[in-house]
Amino acid sequence: LKFKYEKKIFNYLNRIDKLYKYSKKINSKPIFITNVGSKGFDESLFILNYSLTNHCVKKNYICVDLAKKIIPKINYWYDPEHTTKKGSKMIANYLFDDLKKFLSKKNNN
Repeated sequence: LKFKYEKKIFNYLNRIDKLYKYSKKINSKPIFITNVGSKGFDESLFILNYSLTNHCVKKNYICVDLAKKIIPKINYWYDPEHTTKKGSKMIANYLFDDLKKFLSKKNNN
């Protein structure tokens, strides 16, 4: 998959690095989040998520691996990419736990 999507991965990670740099310019700390879709396994999304998590480790970026935590259910989406109210609430609950941990660490430092 890395070879098949090599150009897409390269462009994606370059955009991630640009977002990181732009965030730093305004004294923000970016948090990157892997993505999920209604279809369950999608090889393109899988390799982008895999690449993002590895890139974040390599660059010391903060990353929440949401895709690893969520089991997609059809009633969480009203189309392949957009969540229903129930899906958005479920995602928010997962993110809240990770963001709370991050903010607690930051405030303790």
